[in-house]
Amino acid sequence: MAIGPDGPDGTVQARLGVVLSRLDPAPGLVINRVGDVIAATRVGRLLFGPIGMLDPPGNLSRYVFTDPRARSAFPDWDSVADRVATQLRLDTCDETEPLIEEMSRVAGAEFADRIATPLVMPDRHGYVQLNHPTAGLLRLTYETLDLFIDEPQHLLLYLAADEASTESLQRLGSGPGGTP
Repeated sequence: MAIGPDGPDGTVQARLGVVLSRLDPAPGLVINRVGDVIAATRVGRLLFGPIGMLDPPGNLSRYVFTDPRARSAFPDWDSVADRVATQLRLDTCDETEPLIEEMSRVAGAEFADRIATPLVMPDRHGYVQLNHPTAGLLRLTYETLDLFIDEPQHLLLYLAADEASTESLQRLGSGPGGTP
């Protein structure tokens, strides 16, 4: 189940692995405080793998701000970028400070400006559009659940927001490579 780095908040507890397996067919990701994707549901891997989000190093901040595929994947990239930067600021600790410094250099003003803005609590739920290479444009709702098991982690759970997206997710989950 673990797909990211090893370490205190880079591992998934066995009980969380069981929860993730039971969440299928809902796409879900477990993100640690520095934005590393450390686990995903089966359909989460099918949904986010092809857009490049799970490519090494599998870090949400790096993906959104430095991978050109992110802008194509998220038609509402600005709002996604705002949420990702805000969450990184909320989770600021010894581990996140070097990432913030690195991202300010690598991603430039689009990241640095967001980090410098006054902190506003992000929505823990909302709506996002995702362009998937085979499933097409998906309209998804998301819920962010805080998991303070040993270290701060977040479960991002996605659900289809309309019938067309529901059908597309079902096809994605049952197509080639989609069967459990």
